[in-house]
Amino acid sequence: MWNTGANVVAVHPFATIRICWDSDRLDLGPVGIEPDPEWLGTEAARDPEILKWADGRATFGVVPDLVRDEWGIDLTNPASNRRA
Repeated sequence: MWNTGANVVAVHPFATIRICWDSDRLDLGPVGIEPDPEWLGTEAARDPEILKWADGRATFGVVPDLVRDEWGIDLTNPASNRRA
């Protein structure tokens, strides 16, 4: 939620912030929370197929190829990503 001073709203007026909030909400599967589409700020995040994909990815620890291969980040072994 975002407090405007006068109102508390579920959707922030800036797309960048809505996307960040959605990414956090879509990553709640491992703690047993399924995001409510009403609280998601972007149309893409509210898409049932995206919700299903995101929950599966988060819950089962699927690491996207882009993150693993191109960014060199191994989410299955966080200790290997520490910089000296």
